[in-house]
Amino acid sequence: MATKIPCANPNCAKHIGIFACQGCKQLFCGKHSNEHRQEITNLLDNIMCEHDSMLQQLHQTMTNVLSQNSLLDQINKWENDSINSIQIAAKEARDIVEQIIYQKKEEAENDFRVLSSELKQRRENDDYVETDINEWKNELYRRREKLNISDNIGIDIGSSVPNPIKLIWNPITQQNLQSGKEKFSKVCGDIKLECNGQIAIHKGMDCTHPSVYGTNIYLDGVHEISIHVQKLERLRKWIFLGITSLLKPMRANPFSSSSANGWLFSDGIANAVECNDKKSVAQTNAIMCQKGVGHDIHLNYNINENDIVKVVLNCQKKNIQLTHTGKLVSQISVELESCPFPWQLFVSLGHTNDCIRIV
Repeated sequence: MATKIPCANPNCAKHIGIFACQGCKQLFCGKHSNEHRQEITNLLDNIMCEHDSMLQQLHQTMTNVLSQNSLLDQINKWENDSINSIQIAAKEARDIVEQIIYQKKEEAENDFRVLSSELKQRRENDDYVETDINEWKNELYRRREKLNISDNIGIDIGSSVPNPIKLIWNPITQQNLQSGKEKFSKVCGDIKLECNGQIAIHKGMDCTHPSVYGTNIYLDGVHEISIHVQKLERLRKWIFLGITSLLKPMRANPFSSSSANGWLFSDGIANAVECNDKKSVAQTNAIMCQKGVGHDIHLNYNINENDIVKVVLNCQKKNIQLTHTGKLVSQISVELESCPFPWQLFVSLGHTNDCIRIV
């Protein structure tokens, strides 16, 4: 006779196991088979409930993370800063190219006017020989090369966000822009230029401050500009020598310029002059010099008529120096944020008939 297997439920003592569970491989009687099945169903219901609770918690957590996560805020800030940096860099590059094209156009037109006048005069006077013809040919060739600005400037698209684009100058372009003989070209106010831009004379009303700008553009290297003070009001001298950025608007008065860097020599009431609505001259990087004493700096030098001084532009070290008779008078560190490259010579005169000459 076959052996009977009892129900697997420990509380069942009278029934035999007739229903097999495929999960635990045990036999249960009819009553406890249903109970066993219900226990398994209850376990499944608990798992599903826990699953739904965890899923809800996950959705809430991710929603909070997306709305409050500082990493996303940092990414958004980086995106905005990158766009702003790119736009600023692009504007600076455009401004430089436009300024150079405009400057070279003015220079070329002036040079061609001079050459045209000479050719016409020599032709009318029948005053020319073969060597003159060759010299004029070479002159035209040199001027044609200087006009090819677009061939001498390239674009470097960088991978770094702060400097995503910059202009590349080949040696010929830098030589044309920097190494030529400095002279005055652009004026702001009543200043008369003579001797092909070597001399600048104040021709306006007394105690006004017209300004004149140099022709050359300074991007690299070290450059010395010698200035002869040919005439200067003795009792109330007022003269500013320095630089400004090519990217900044022209200003008649250095203290209305946000990028003026240099030295103002004045025997008047220096500290009454406002610099961008601020009394402190040091905040504009211009040094006020009154009878040899500057604000915060003692120069031990005050410019006089017939003096020859040098303004030294050190683009590598980002500073400018003033020297007299070979001795350093003063040095200014230039903040590129307010006075970015390229630099140009910037001079302002205070009184009628004040006169300076680039030598």
